[in-house]
Amino acid sequence: MIERRGRSLLLTALVMLGATAPGRSDDVMASYKKDVEPFLAKYCLDCHLADDPTGGVALDTFTNSLSFSKKGRLLESVADVLGTGLMPPEDMPQPSAQESAAIIAWIERQLSRCDGTSRPGRVTIRRLNRYEYDNTVRDLLGVDLNVSKDFPSDDVGHGFDNIADVLSISPIHTERYLDAAQRIAEAAIAVPDETSAPRRVYSAEKLQHGQMNSGVRLLASNGAIHVDHEFPEEGEYLLEATAYGDQAGTEPVRASLKLDGAELVVHDVTATRGTPDIYRTRQFVSKGRHRIAVTFLNDYWDAKAPDGEKDRNLWVESLRIVGPLLPHPVVRKEATDLEGGHLHDNRARRLPSTGTVTATFNIPADGLYAIRVRAHADQAGKDLARLAIQVNEKTIAEPEVPAEKENPDYYVTKRKLKAGKTKIGAAFLNDFYDPKASDPTRRDRNLIIHSIELQGPLGTPTSSEQPLIVRRPELQESSWEECARESLKPLLSRAFRRPVREDELRAFTGLVEQARVHGESFDGAMQLALQATLVSPNFLFRIEKDPPEGKVRLLDEYELATRLSYFLWSSMPDEELFEQARNSTLRKNLPSQIKRMLADPKADALVENFAGQWLHTRLLANVTPDTKVFPKFNEKLREAMRQETELFFASVMREDRSILDLLDADYTFLNERLAKHYGIDGVKGDQFRRVSMNGDRRGGVLTHASILTVTSNPNRTSPVKRGKWILEQLLGTPPPEPPPQVPELDESTDVVLSAPLRVRLEQHRAKAECAACHRRMDPLGFALENYDAIGGWRERDGKFPIDPSGTLPGGKLFEGPKDLRALLRSSPEKFTRNLIRQMLAYGLGRGVEYYDRCAINRIEDRLQSGDYAFSRLVLGIVESDPFQMRSAEGGEE
Repeated sequence: MIERRGRSLLLTALVMLGATAPGRSDDVMASYKKDVEPFLAKYCLDCHLADDPTGGVALDTFTNSLSFSKKGRLLESVADVLGTGLMPPEDMPQPSAQESAAIIAWIERQLSRCDGTSRPGRVTIRRLNRYEYDNTVRDLLGVDLNVSKDFPSDDVGHGFDNIADVLSISPIHTERYLDAAQRIAEAAIAVPDETSAPRRVYSAEKLQHGQMNSGVRLLASNGAIHVDHEFPEEGEYLLEATAYGDQAGTEPVRASLKLDGAELVVHDVTATRGTPDIYRTRQFVSKGRHRIAVTFLNDYWDAKAPDGEKDRNLWVESLRIVGPLLPHPVVRKEATDLEGGHLHDNRARRLPSTGTVTATFNIPADGLYAIRVRAHADQAGKDLARLAIQVNEKTIAEPEVPAEKENPDYYVTKRKLKAGKTKIGAAFLNDFYDPKASDPTRRDRNLIIHSIELQGPLGTPTSSEQPLIVRRPELQESSWEECARESLKPLLSRAFRRPVREDELRAFTGLVEQARVHGESFDGAMQLALQATLVSPNFLFRIEKDPPEGKVRLLDEYELATRLSYFLWSSMPDEELFEQARNSTLRKNLPSQIKRMLADPKADALVENFAGQWLHTRLLANVTPDTKVFPKFNEKLREAMRQETELFFASVMREDRSILDLLDADYTFLNERLAKHYGIDGVKGDQFRRVSMNGDRRGGVLTHASILTVTSNPNRTSPVKRGKWILEQLLGTPPPEPPPQVPELDESTDVVLSAPLRVRLEQHRAKAECAACHRRMDPLGFALENYDAIGGWRERDGKFPIDPSGTLPGGKLFEGPKDLRALLRSSPEKFTRNLIRQMLAYGLGRGVEYYDRCAINRIEDRLQSGDYAFSRLVLGIVESDPFQMRSAEGGEE
């Protein structure tokens, strides 16, 4: 970029030489030989010959017109150092200002030549920034955890935090990515928690077949021990046998677990008497009554073997059914957390007569929940005990309770609940007492409540566009590999934002297989594969293939979809963009896709991340106005300021209004708090609404309190900051950095009370080292002096009346903020070109270079011909060569 002093020299040179159009290549070389080469020979080539160039900069290598376009960055740096006076060195002969201006003007003309050659530039491999990471996780998995708050802050380049060259990665990034991947995977694929699941234990006495011996079931020959169990609902269950064996022969006792006669798993029962072990399997079971069996498979007898090694037998102490293992959170209220009934041994609440035990739960979100009451009953009379499950004292289910003391059971019902505090109750309905009953153990019917649980919200664990697990081995009777491939292929393609390769898919299904070998559930194995996905470079980085050296290539449609979605949404493509890319129709349908995407709520990211950084409204969160001077300022006012600007920019975007409305418009968005701050009547309530601006005081972003506050000092306005903001952010003509050791403005009380700020600044800028820049900045800032440091309107600065009039550098006069807005809108060229440059840099993820000028010219022409409509700006950028194409590394000099 040509620096600031160079611009003033350039203006002089353009007047002197005339802004002539670039000529033919032979004319270019002729003018170079005539006007430039002598200058270089006189002032530069003593140090910058190709044989031994100082700093590696050779200036005698321009041998033909093509070399000027190839060495554009070198030409730009020459203009830069001439304009800033960095070269020639102070101890060398110095060119006059007119000589330097002429060379800068010549360079500017060469850099602006558009000869039809495509020079799109190249974006470095680009890490997702924090906003993009969170948004991508949200759209990929339906998980919105905001984990990036724990990541290191992203660096800013060219005004934005999505610039590839500054998005480095550090060891702490790697550590945080690993932590985040685990958290996200656990939220996206909930692995059932065995510890919180219902369980039923059948002791040896409750089992069928085999021989009872000292409280254990014995199978002395091949056969089976079983139990019939009523499964309350379909789902995944753990089936467990506590067993050991009498070992004999050369192999251990071998037993299988069966469901309704179908073998599920075969175990080597290596445990021996005195040290039983648990042998288990995990199985999907449908609702209803099923038979669980342990089968002894390899009976053995050898009468000649030593004592203790003759006979192989299987001993079973118990069978346990755990489940259903539902992948949803469970909140359990134990007896000590419940109210009502009589607390017994801190383990249960006893209801000896009709009554209710209750627990209060905080429902996290609207949804379907499972209510689980664990209970048993002292039975009496001819009827079983009955339980009423209640929500906020309203009965929703009345199950019978056949469970007895040895085996409390779960009684389950489901109900849609609203977020907030909810009381769940378990009521005893049918008390009974008969002291004359013949069986003394059945004279008194009581209900005993052990716990009340709330599980949910139930349903699909994520809200992403596609389910993460599309096929399960326990449901489809397919292999783990088949199910993993079917689930991982769409997941990886969406995560990598392109079709996944076969070798990549094999690697991730291999992880699932490794997890299976180590005893993990299918959900747990898929969770591991998801963690690996989230730390893959193909997820964390936006990777585009380079063309061959010296070549330029068109992006493929997946790359184009990714550029487009991260430009407008700061997130991954949605299914429609992927479908367009698959069909190779995105490029020809860009206008309709851009219209759709800008209307989508996800386009708020363009407001927050582009406009928020371009207009500096992100900085509003960190400004600290002095509340002693401005007691009306508070956090609610700060938030209202931010919302006004975001809603206003969003209206220009979504209503496809002219971008010039950003400079001056007859409407804004206000709530009651901000309207009162502006002195506008008739706006009531906290809700923002569109409000017409018919007066002279407000219109466009320049008069928004957000902008006026971030460009002020804590205790007073700053015409310098406001003027600099207009030059830099709106017009793209930033002033140079101030020279070193410039004294601060005197803010002593006597001085402040002696004259208005305008007069004091005029005295300050009278100093030679300050005058040049302040003549450009200060008049723009003075035009906004009617707005105090938090954007409120005022007529006086202390005791002094405010004079907002001024003269622009071009000589145009204005009387105040209304005139300034009108002048900027009536001559929009600098604003338009700057907005194109800003949005192009944001959309590309790189700084705008000299070779982008032709693309910017074409975007500007389209924008002007389309009445400056916002969509024409976006479409012009998206259809430009820099956005659609890619150069090889080192393709630009």
